[in-house]
Amino acid sequence: MTANVLHIGTHKTGSSSIQAFLTNNRSALAARGLDVPVFRGDETSKGHQHMAAEFRGLSSGPPPEAPARTIESLSTRLSPQPAGTNVRLFSAENFYLCRPPRIELIRDCLGDQTRILCYLREPVSHLRSMWMQHIKRKRLPQSFQDYVESAQSHFASGMSYYDYDARMYLWRRYFPDVVEAIFEPMENALFLRKFLDLCGLGTVDSAGLAIRTPGNVALPDGCSSLLQRLNAMVAAGQLDTATRDFYVGCVRRNAKHFNDLFEPALSMAEYDFSDFMDLFRQHNPRLAPRFESSKTVLTFAELGGMTDGEILDIMASEHAKTEA
Repeated sequence: MTANVLHIGTHKTGSSSIQAFLTNNRSALAARGLDVPVFRGDETSKGHQHMAAEFRGLSSGPPPEAPARTIESLSTRLSPQPAGTNVRLFSAENFYLCRPPRIELIRDCLGDQTRILCYLREPVSHLRSMWMQHIKRKRLPQSFQDYVESAQSHFASGMSYYDYDARMYLWRRYFPDVVEAIFEPMENALFLRKFLDLCGLGTVDSAGLAIRTPGNVALPDGCSSLLQRLNAMVAAGQLDTATRDFYVGCVRRNAKHFNDLFEPALSMAEYDFSDFMDLFRQHNPRLAPRFESSKTVLTFAELGGMTDGEILDIMASEHAKTEA
């Protein structure tokens, strides 16, 4: 009987490294008994993001109200299992956002003996990392302060991203084997070795497998603040999206240069997360004690001493240099 492992996230807990490792070593892992299936639609992406989207009802696939059709669709869209493999491993952090009846549907498709693995991250650093990701990828115009206040309000308006207890309870309702791991930054090879152990794949020999440097690296504080200002200009109609995207690409390719360029205008900002952590503890009586060492104050640099016009002048000047 084939065993299944489903890695469900969360975001900003090494998922990109895991999925790159699994994708880059698909053939080598199959030779070691581990199948990382290709889901039709995910051929060019790392992980099983399209598969997660279908289960969440965000794709054009069969609706979750038609489980038989979804199960049939899943089986026809997965690559054939290689001979000699006895474990299939799926990974996409957006699975974390699923709720019933979608989780029930996942159980019906993969079986209730599937191991669910979820990394949970200390919430304060996670908030900061998620904000930085959103300003890079989603043109988020919110300041970090506004982003934190929005996340805090979600505790009262429904299930928050940080309702770890409640979200893990939902998965435990349908799967008896749920592993909750606390994310800790560490050397990539060690992290991936521990990932295989948590999946119950400690016997998989990782020697000789390709392990690359993580590509989804956080930007310096000054660059993150710069991107947020550019996003806010787009939202205010001061900058078009194409120019913003071009500038963001320049910053991401040469982060140190741009951080040094704007350093004279940076100032230190301090954020107190005491209220947020109080709510986090109230909502997570089971898991909150595992994060008791969380910082309640974060200090980092922000771009406050410069007008929008001055920022645009500098970016235009840098653009002109690349064109010269």
